[in-house]
Amino acid sequence: MQRSTSTSQSGNGYHPTDVATISVEIYEGSAPGPAPADSTKGAKVIALLPDPLPPSSDETGCSYQSGTRLSLHLRQGNTLVYGPCALPTSLEAAAGAMFQT
Repeated sequence: MQRSTSTSQSGNGYHPTDVATISVEIYEGSAPGPAPADSTKGAKVIALLPDPLPPSSDETGCSYQSGTRLSLHLRQGNTLVYGPCALPTSLEAAAGAMFQT
C-alpha cells in the first residue's frame, strides 16, 4: 500500500472528489467491506469527508489493540490512512457511516 505523506498549508492537497474507494478496519471486531466512491454507501461517506482532506495520521510508535483505521484509496494511486490510534475527529462521522447499510 502506498501511503501518502505529502502535506501543504491547507492539508494534503487532496479532496473528497479524489477518493476512489473507502475502507475501514476495526481491531476489536469485524469490519464492513470496501465501498467504491460511486456506490450509494461510498457517496454517503464521501459527503461526510472534510474538504480538503486532512494529512494521513502519523502512527509511528502506535501500539494499538483496538480502534478504527479509515483508508481512503485515491484515484491517483495513493492511499491516505487515518487511525487507529489517532483518527481525526473530522473523519469520525465518515468512518461510522461505513457501518450503516
